[in-house]
Amino acid sequence: MRVLQVYYEPCFSGIGRHVSDLSAYLTGHGVTVDLILPPSQIDQWQNRCPACRLWPLAMHRQEGGRVLWQLRNLARQIAPDLVHVHGPYSGFWARLALLHGPWRLVYTPHVLSLRRPLLRRLHWQWECYLAPHTDAFVTVCDANRRLLIGRGGVAPARIIVAYNGLSGADWARGPRRTAMRTELAALQGIDTEGIWLGQVGRLDWQKGPDLTLSIWPRLAAQWPDAHLFFWGNGPLQETLLASWYRLPARERVHFLGWRQSAALEMAALDLLVAPSRWEGFPYTLLEALAQELPVVATAVNGVPELLSPSGSLCPPGDSTALLRAVRAQLADLAPARAAMRREKESARRRFRLTKQGAQVQACYERICGQ
Repeated sequence: MRVLQVYYEPCFSGIGRHVSDLSAYLTGHGVTVDLILPPSQIDQWQNRCPACRLWPLAMHRQEGGRVLWQLRNLARQIAPDLVHVHGPYSGFWARLALLHGPWRLVYTPHVLSLRRPLLRRLHWQWECYLAPHTDAFVTVCDANRRLLIGRGGVAPARIIVAYNGLSGADWARGPRRTAMRTELAALQGIDTEGIWLGQVGRLDWQKGPDLTLSIWPRLAAQWPDAHLFFWGNGPLQETLLASWYRLPARERVHFLGWRQSAALEMAALDLLVAPSRWEGFPYTLLEALAQELPVVATAVNGVPELLSPSGSLCPPGDSTALLRAVRAQLADLAPARAAMRREKESARRRFRLTKQGAQVQACYERICGQ
């Protein structure tokens, strides 16, 4: 079976990890995989998916007609049995370009609960048009399955839920707080003592780093030895730095930028803060579970399916509720760590990369009649 995966995000993100992990699994189980992806990420993907054939394509909305023609031309050249499209952006362009082709079409939206009203309305209008031409949907959480049924009118039989998963090695890694804290303290020139909290992810409106930064003055006043870390970069970076410059205790706030080792380094924290305004099924929280790291997150999309009851959940966009939840966790971290330790045992059975890959491959074989 030849499968074409289509992915487009401006920077490597959770969707990118999903696609690369899935592609590596499939090539290891007898599937030939081609990948259409952003030209700027070719080198990174060559390292992550050496057995896949890579096809660079920039999907700029300003070149709509040209993008549609290039996508269909590439698909004809590759001649796959099945095309699997990932994410709302490429989910629009690629499905529109590949309608009525000789291939089967599968779509994983990853994120469906867009918070901006105009985008949300346009998204569902297009989804109602494209859904009947899509052979199957693979969602990363049950919340997205329910949205596709309720808002998109998709028949339940056409949807499977395949949760994002970690490899056995990731689950076996366990907590490495002391080692990672020593490394990070040396990197930043700070002491290893005190309360450390942080956020991992793109610095954009969706991920809510502005909310985390807004509660820092009150946390810094309550815990004079606390430090706040941000891993990642993005469009909000300059705005956040301008706000940081006016903050009290700004010397205890650390912007680390994008770091490939962020998933390991966050083990140095006492608490991970994840105040996303919307999400799919975030890998960052899976990594936190694997490392038994306490979390405060927002109850959006698939997050309650992942963290409940071990994580402290609060409503999205509410800095007061976020502050209250963070304070409650920091006031007594021992029970939070114990809860994450217990939850890890259940999560490592439910959220395995091998399980995710097998479910998706079975879906492919079913709709291709193999």
